[in-house]
Amino acid sequence: MTMPPAWLMVVATAPTTPWSGAVCSRMVIEYDEVVAAARLVTAPLSAPAAVTGKSGQGNVTRITILHFLVGSATLHSMSGSAIELSRRDAKRRETEDRISDCAQRLVAEHGLDGFTMEDLAAAADVSRRTLFNYFPSKVDAVLGNLPTIPADVRETFVRGGPHGALVEDLAVLARVVLADTDLQREQVDRLQHILTTTPRLAMSVHCRFEEVSADIAALVAQRDPGLTGMPARLLVRLLVTVFDSAMAAYVAGDDRPLADLFDEHLAAARRLLA
Repeated sequence: MTMPPAWLMVVATAPTTPWSGAVCSRMVIEYDEVVAAARLVTAPLSAPAAVTGKSGQGNVTRITILHFLVGSATLHSMSGSAIELSRRDAKRRETEDRISDCAQRLVAEHGLDGFTMEDLAAAADVSRRTLFNYFPSKVDAVLGNLPTIPADVRETFVRGGPHGALVEDLAVLARVVLADTDLQREQVDRLQHILTTTPRLAMSVHCRFEEVSADIAALVAQRDPGLTGMPARLLVRLLVTVFDSAMAAYVAGDDRPLADLFDEHLAAARRLLA
């Protein structure tokens, strides 16, 4: 399985070119605003709200999150059509992963400009038409598709769930993105190499990071209109830094699931900033 795009975005948080005046000016943030965002990360977990019906927040447990991740149908019985759909999704995912893995290997061996889409199709054992159905360009094939957050998970978050504490609920969003990953250190090392040696890929990662950060910041603002603009973006970036720390521990040899490492590093961050 290929490296999830969520991790690729973390790489973009470190500057790869000298900062211009415009970039530096963007980094100048009012101290009070930084402190306010940091306090959100370190705020104690509030008590979960009582269940009040469909419109209430509810006391949602980890079992509820399991329903979010795999769908309630898979916890009971699946119809033949649902099973077939699941098989098709699995096959598509396998093909997508194979194409991305081949694209990354080709970049590592020949550089981004050293192969064509036809070469990639041959390496991935798919037709040219199939390749373009999955990815419109070599850059997209190397980076893979953007992570998605299911609509029901987004809705629960905006309504104040599942726990009723902002940072804990953002961690749930992160776990959803990380739910179905099987990272391999060989892939991590290869991606680190090609991203640090291919400026075009690094720039694309940065653009993707900004896109996803803006999306999550918008969810935060919908949930709490008082956290619009910079505070919401800063909160997302703080959590990305936590994720980056968890990824570094994984690369260094910690074999625990990345989602568990994220939880551990988030707890450490909260203690340090409290």
